[in-house]
Amino acid sequence: MKKVFIGCGIAVLVVLLVLGVVGYHVVKFAKSVGDEVNKVGEQFEALDAQLAFQVPPDGLIRKDRFDAWVDIRLKTAGETDAFIEAFDDFSLKKITSLRDQSFSYIYSVTDAMETAGMSPKEYSWISQQVVGVLDSGDGRSNPALREIVIAFDDLSDTDEDFSNRKQNLHTLGIPVTSDQIERTTRLLVARKDDILTSMKVFYADAIVTGINEQFRRRQHQDDWKEEPASVENT
Repeated sequence: MKKVFIGCGIAVLVVLLVLGVVGYHVVKFAKSVGDEVNKVGEQFEALDAQLAFQVPPDGLIRKDRFDAWVDIRLKTAGETDAFIEAFDDFSLKKITSLRDQSFSYIYSVTDAMETAGMSPKEYSWISQQVVGVLDSGDGRSNPALREIVIAFDDLSDTDEDFSNRKQNLHTLGIPVTSDQIERTTRLLVARKDDILTSMKVFYADAIVTGINEQFRRRQHQDDWKEEPASVENT
């Protein structure tokens, strides 16, 4: 049975490294991955600055922004399928091409966000709220969301014999209020067919969120290292 290795692009590549690439090639390969992560992180940072986003005071997703989020997913759905298929039958001999395809995919998603006028920060916020709604008690018990909930759960389900391992996408969710559940449910139901068609793009959400958080964490650490030590007057 095929094994699906999907999730944060960096986590996937680290796993491949552990599987057996050693010595100089490990160092060289790991450095190339790190360099690409930095490039993606810098691109995310530039987009966040260019397309500044602040969470609305009421915490609710606007319809036009939700539609833009869905359109990004529809635009990248085909590339997502190709990306997943590439990892269905991986081998260490393909490790370099898989790395290149991983980042090529990330860049295509980033380009789609830029074209839609949506920053990575806003994109991730919408994705996280949607997952929070799908995982909420009200969301899971709502008949109108049943198809979407089942399809989303299937992305994270793992066979009992662990022969088909998938990324746990439920971790993307954030706590949601009753108002957010009501609004986001209406938005999801209105675009149900498009959400189901682009369901696998939630894997891209994990990558975008993971790299964004990793880059910001690294920046915070660098800022902390560069902060001058305070000098107390004696």
